[in-house]
Amino acid sequence: LGRTPGTRELIENSYGRGYRFVGEVRVQETRPAPCSRPPQAAPEAGSPLVGREPSLQRLEAALQRLAAGQGTLCLLSGEPGIGKTRLAATIEQRALEQGTMVAWGRCHAADGTPPLGPFMQVLNELQGADVIDASCALGAQAQGDRERSDPASMLGHSSGYTAVRAGHGLIDTAAQLLSAAARKRSLLVIIDDVQWADAASLK
Repeated sequence: LGRTPGTRELIENSYGRGYRFVGEVRVQETRPAPCSRPPQAAPEAGSPLVGREPSLQRLEAALQRLAAGQGTLCLLSGEPGIGKTRLAATIEQRALEQGTMVAWGRCHAADGTPPLGPFMQVLNELQGADVIDASCALGAQAQGDRERSDPASMLGHSSGYTAVRAGHGLIDTAAQLLSAAARKRSLLVIIDDVQWADAASLK
């Protein structure tokens, strides 16, 4: 362990009890890193996209329609590692150059994606940029869902309808918040690794 002569041993042998660590232990406090958007691969300086020109042209055309007020859904598909996230990051830079607000959401495979997880990330980013105030709307919707899912309230004849309505309430609220943000300024939402998205996000 690199003992320095004249200093106390770090490990001692206690008869009948074995070895034990007796060195000084210091606790260092660390502050958690601030939350940030989900990490994405940024284009390397001077590194062109190879073989993605047709896809890039179609995405740039979608950006032009967005600037004209026409929404578009684009899906980037392909084998893992072929550069889908890199392409999305490239079109993000083009969008920012034309004054479009960009927000990212990411799905996770390891521990699963919580309900509406990627869209909650998007809404948090928009709220951090003062584009929307999502906390009040989502809080009220969550409280309403809890009340509708109370066991006593589910004994009535309309319990089936109530359960379905509660399941769609948060989805509707998130969609309304995104629509409100898009009415304020042009908005590009990027959902990465959507193959691992939860069922609510896919709706």
